[in-house]
Amino acid sequence: MQSLPRNLWFEPTNTCNAKCPLCPTGSGPLSRSPACLDIGFYKRVIDEVQPRTVHFWNYGEPFLHPHIFEMFRYAADCGAVTYASTNGFVFYKLDPALRAILAVSQPGQLWMPQRLGPFVVIVR
Repeated sequence: MQSLPRNLWFEPTNTCNAKCPLCPTGSGPLSRSPACLDIGFYKRVIDEVQPRTVHFWNYGEPFLHPHIFEMFRYAADCGAVTYASTNGFVFYKLDPALRAILAVSQPGQLWMPQRLGPFVVIVR
């Protein structure tokens, strides 16, 4: 029997909508061309590994990937718990009612940055 990893980390995209000075994406020295993870490749890896957890983060903002919600759903349908690291800026463009639905539909906690203050837990 082959042993496969139970936790997977994916970088859905290496693009970002923030200019954080400590991040190679935001400050500019990331030498890779902007790209998005191929959804077909992602699904093949999930199918083969059958992970318990899927993490979306690295040097890009995961919610800029055009199929990120499909990626969350696919992992969940395969029995995996999903996590993402986000700057939260994409959520500011959503209608407040839609933000509330998104927040309560996710298990665990969803952290949203305040514009001029620390991060706050908006849902437990």
